[in-house]
Amino acid sequence: VIVSPFEHSAVRETAALMAAETMGWEGESLTGSEGHDLAALMAVCNETGRTFAPKEAYRFGERVLSDMTQALGKIPVDASEVEFATFSAHKIFGPKGVGALVRGPYESYKPLMTGGGQESGYRSGTLNVPGIVGFGAAAELAINEREARWSHATRLRKIVLDGLSNLSDLKINGGKEAVPHILSLSFLGLEGETLVLEADAAGFAISAGAACSAGSNAPSPAILAEGLPTDWARGTVRLAFGPTNSDESAHDLAKILRRTAQSLRTMRKVA
Repeated sequence: VIVSPFEHSAVRETAALMAAETMGWEGESLTGSEGHDLAALMAVCNETGRTFAPKEAYRFGERVLSDMTQALGKIPVDASEVEFATFSAHKIFGPKGVGALVRGPYESYKPLMTGGGQESGYRSGTLNVPGIVGFGAAAELAINEREARWSHATRLRKIVLDGLSNLSDLKINGGKEAVPHILSLSFLGLEGETLVLEADAAGFAISAGAACSAGSNAPSPAILAEGLPTDWARGTVRLAFGPTNSDESAHDLAKILRRTAQSLRTMRKVA
């Protein structure tokens, strides 16, 4: 097994238990050894919004697993391009605790959960019917509203970046093709957690890493994979823009981040 360095911890840590190889990232290109049984490459990085073409993983493995969770409702997705594609409902405003695995005709698949034989024997256990129905409804809305949500997120992203323009020692992560819904910013010499606390005090929910890895102060592997030195990586925050966020809130958030960064840097100089 080989996995990209940008994978969600659910994939990355599971792969580590299997002693999987991790791909390299050089000059905006993935590197690694070939001939693996399975290669994992996500469609959109949950921390930076960086986009990938899952089919590229066939350079490394015979079969491909792609985490398409952050791609659904943001960019066109085609689960048939790979043997295994995974999705999660809550990332498209559906119910929490519901996900989906879309699998191809790979006949050697052995389920981890056995018993009642539900889902054609591939995942036993009583089905969460309300959650599944909610996931389907959320997916339909996400696809139908994809272009409108893209435009909305693009506008909010621009408002925040314009509000931070000319701020020194600031990096935007994720590359030029990142989805607008996720904005990863690194502030040199600062602690991302401090920025998170200041934003929280003003009523904004941002994170210093993956939203589902809150509580960890260590630099994120996905951020380090971007090639950032530790003093940049530690000052990283993640913003996400959704349909309920307003232009006014984006302006206010930019002001808070700018003011906090300038204040912390001034305090460091005095100290």
